[in-house]
Amino acid sequence: MDHSENYLNYLIIEKYFENFTEISALITAFRSKLIDYLVSKKYSTYQNLMSNINLNDYKLKILLDVLISYNILKLENNHFKLTENFKNALKFRDLLEWKLWYTRLVCLDLLNNCSVNVNTIHKTKPKNITNFWDYYDKTKYSKSQFIRIKTGVKFTSILTKYDSQSLIKNYDFDKSKKILDVGGNSGELALQLCKHFKNIEISIFDLPVICSIGNEYIAQFSEKDRIKFIKGNLLTDSLPDDFDTIIFKSVLHDWSENNVILFLKKAYESLTNGGKIILFEFEKLDCINNKLLDKDMIWIPFSNSFRKIDDYIKILSQIGFKNIKSKKIKQINFFLITGEK
Repeated sequence: MDHSENYLNYLIIEKYFENFTEISALITAFRSKLIDYLVSKKYSTYQNLMSNINLNDYKLKILLDVLISYNILKLENNHFKLTENFKNALKFRDLLEWKLWYTRLVCLDLLNNCSVNVNTIHKTKPKNITNFWDYYDKTKYSKSQFIRIKTGVKFTSILTKYDSQSLIKNYDFDKSKKILDVGGNSGELALQLCKHFKNIEISIFDLPVICSIGNEYIAQFSEKDRIKFIKGNLLTDSLPDDFDTIIFKSVLHDWSENNVILFLKKAYESLTNGGKIILFEFEKLDCINNKLLDKDMIWIPFSNSFRKIDDYIKILSQIGFKNIKSKKIKQINFFLITGEK
């Protein structure tokens, strides 16, 4: 991925999350292969669409009208085409499709299970969505459990593929040689770091089931020899020693304050003297004072547990980290905190 100012180009997809109608229409357009057909043919008459898209006349007409109204399609000389803006968004199709799927899932879950009053939404938690991140620490899984786990890992990996570029842009890893990525999931962050920095080695510490999925994923890339998976449970196991940099990316918000303190103490013990701690987390949503948009819905299942920058700075300071610095990455609503042992 481009490490220039173009690293945020993927944010073009955000305009396609204006409301539930647009989200649902786009999902239907992808699933019915309408988008694929127009990508391959560049333009099409209505008659050709009817012959090639598995939708009846009534549904197809409604879908086309909605897609035109949201500037996804345009009609010129009785031919339907994708707009230039949407074709640019398709450069990030993996992220677009997965966010559409998950956003719709969260919206439906909220409608079915939660009060969505603006004054109480920050206190609610969807019932079903979090199953994708219940990585049960055990040795055997049912087929349905494993499918859900792989789905959660896949979605997290795609998010990381893109938001990790802001971490790379805002932190100089040139001085890091031996990095530990705690809760590193499939190894996507490690992969992106290895692509940009040729002299680093990265170990990922995660649950055994996640490491197995990650090993299979990373094996297809040339950077695989510099990425290692270490199976463990952060609640009960110590972190491996002798790392000069330890990263917690989108991990700590899942845990209580007591567990956050426990995890960061283990990181402190694992670091070499002068080693660096890096926290990269989504900033807490203000659902009361700011208008909640559909593009923000993917974060709602975690809104109870997101913390403010000062919460983490206080904990790091109490543990003994020094030279603590923080920075908000406003474009993606993340923040970066670094400290030194």
